[in-house]
Amino acid sequence: MCDDVLSSESDYHVEESGTRMCCPLEELIQEVLCAERVTQMTKAYNDIEAVTSLLEEKERDLELAARIGQSLLERNKELEEKNSEYELQLAEASDKVKQLRHEVSQKEALLQMYLHEEELSSDTPEDERLQLSVGVGNIVGLQKKVHSLEAENFKLIRQTASLKTETALQEEKEQSLFRDCVRQLEEYKNQVIQLQDELLTKSDTNLLQQEEITSLTEKKVALEAQNRKMLEDLSELKKSLTAAHEVQQELTAEVRVYVVAAAVVVVVVVVVVFIIKWNSVIAELETKNEELEVLLREKQEEIKSLHKKQKPGFIRHHSNYNSPFLPQDSLALELQHCFRQGFDSTPGYSTDERR
Repeated sequence: MCDDVLSSESDYHVEESGTRMCCPLEELIQEVLCAERVTQMTKAYNDIEAVTSLLEEKERDLELAARIGQSLLERNKELEEKNSEYELQLAEASDKVKQLRHEVSQKEALLQMYLHEEELSSDTPEDERLQLSVGVGNIVGLQKKVHSLEAENFKLIRQTASLKTETALQEEKEQSLFRDCVRQLEEYKNQVIQLQDELLTKSDTNLLQQEEITSLTEKKVALEAQNRKMLEDLSELKKSLTAAHEVQQELTAEVRVYVVAAAVVVVVVVVVVFIIKWNSVIAELETKNEELEVLLREKQEEIKSLHKKQKPGFIRHHSNYNSPFLPQDSLALELQHCFRQGFDSTPGYSTDERR
């Protein structure tokens, strides 16, 4: 009876410890394999903060997987210890059953001996009969105890077999779970390495971008300084241009004055040149006039001499042309010269006749 209670208590302790070990293990596995972590792993890796937080979560997952493996090892160790305890209990029960069987066999041998003696001597005293009845009662009790021990032994054997099968199943589950955890840890490790490589490349890219930003900032500062300098130069140039416009306007006014003065001078020069040329022309005309007058006098004298040789009427007719009352300017002389030429070329008179 006491052995039954102990066995039931041990079974309850095994079931309770198994459930107590399964609950946190399943919780840890669900925590590792939850959908949120799977969705977090599929996020974009462009943000460095997101990659860093994901790496931290991966480290926590690795720590969690390590705790899972440690808990699995501890649970396996506890199950092995319990299995060894059950095997010891089974060995002790087997030894006890063997001992009881040996005692029962000895008592059966004694009982057979008593029965044989009783058959041999039917005339026995009353005290011996009482002793034999007490011995038979003890033997019956021992047989009942042997049967109960055999039943308990059979029960323990069945419990041991069920525990072995349960232990084998648990070990298989633990092995599969351990393999899954190792596989997931390898995947997480590869993902962490990949994320570290990507983070390294992102860091290098970030450094290059920082250097480029620094250089661009320096260029921007230099360009702003150059722009300010150019604006200052532009303002100075505007001032210079304004002053140049003013000077140009002043010079334009002065040039206009100079141009007007030059035009006046040119006109005066032209007039002077024209006057000089006109005076020279007049002087030439006067010289020609004097020459023509000389020629005219000579011709008049020739004409007079010729008229003297000709008719008197003709002489009187032409004497009017040699009148001293005619104007003696150049125009008259030219007209007289032309008239004389026309007269000399009159038809009906040859040159010899005129002479």
